[in-house]
Amino acid sequence: MTIAQKQESKRSIASSNGLLGDIERNRGNWDAAETLYQQALELMTELGDRSGMANSWGVLGDIERNRGNWDAAQTLYRQSLTLRTELGDRSGMAESYSGLGKNECDRGNLEAVEQFSKQALVMAQELGITHLVAVGGNLKSCALPNTSGRGESRIFARGLM
Repeated sequence: MTIAQKQESKRSIASSNGLLGDIERNRGNWDAAETLYQQALELMTELGDRSGMANSWGVLGDIERNRGNWDAAQTLYRQSLTLRTELGDRSGMAESYSGLGKNECDRGNLEAVEQFSKQALVMAQELGITHLVAVGGNLKSCALPNTSGRGESRIFARGLM
């Protein structure tokens, strides 16, 4: 980060903020991660880096989903998906569909889980993105919040393919 600031390279600073944001996100420090990704997003916007903007919105969606802010997460995932679609970034689109599927899983919306998961899985398989193929498979069994009062979770276990 220090080298990037000395070089006054906005792209390098944005990249460093993103990397530091990843560290904080992996630690579960949502506020710090959000701050760093917002800073990266601002710089990407200034630079006109639409791919970087789409990526930042996707990660910010992950952060909001992990906080339980599902409406905010959906908005961010959709922003990311829209831009990735405009860019023709099918790999990024698969990531966005996967995020939307996970978000709907957290909400307990099984029909939407199936819809988004299928889209992510088909694209991931076409592109050979193995980590998303695994995620798509994992969404086949989506643990839903306990609404019964009996201490168990419901499991969504439909075949997606």
